[in-house]
Amino acid sequence: MATVPKLTRLMQEPFVRPSSAIEQEAEEVREEQRLVVDSFGIVMPQNAVTEPLLLDNAIALTSGEYGGATLTKADTVLSGTVPGGVIAGAYVFENHALVTGLRFTNSPGHREGLITIRSPARVRFVGCTFDKGASLPGLMITVESGARAAFVGCQFKGGAPDGANIIDNQGAVAADVQLIACHRQSTNPFGTVTETGSI
Repeated sequence: MATVPKLTRLMQEPFVRPSSAIEQEAEEVREEQRLVVDSFGIVMPQNAVTEPLLLDNAIALTSGEYGGATLTKADTVLSGTVPGGVIAGAYVFENHALVTGLRFTNSPGHREGLITIRSPARVRFVGCTFDKGASLPGLMITVESGARAAFVGCQFKGGAPDGANIIDNQGAVAADVQLIACHRQSTNPFGTVTETGSI
């Protein structure tokens, strides 16, 4: 009877790694995935929206529902990476920002207005949808005196209680709130704004 050398026998047997080594390798892969996602500035729905930099924050939201936030840093870009990013909480802008491709809405649990823009912020919304239940309290959008806003290709649904304006322009200067190629699906008027090509 021939004996099989030990090395050959070891090569023929399946290698079984200890479970702790498998778990460690899996954790390393998860950490690499987290680093890749973080490098794109993507915020997942279960995470809070924050501005880690002093200025020029780039925040990308995926599909899913996000809560409200107060953005205070200059020149933040807040964008939906794919259709389906829904903001279901009040957003307050205290500094300049660009917002693209998001849907702002409320629910019985969220009983405030959708957007407040504070002075001296200048905020541009591009391709966003604003959908507020008319029976729920709170205004759709408030632009405080000294602030400015531009809405380009945005859609406005629902309304505000008692036929209030969709946009409460507290400075009452129409040039401070610009609407360009927007779509109003509401019986409420826009308010004191400058409209160009809206339908």
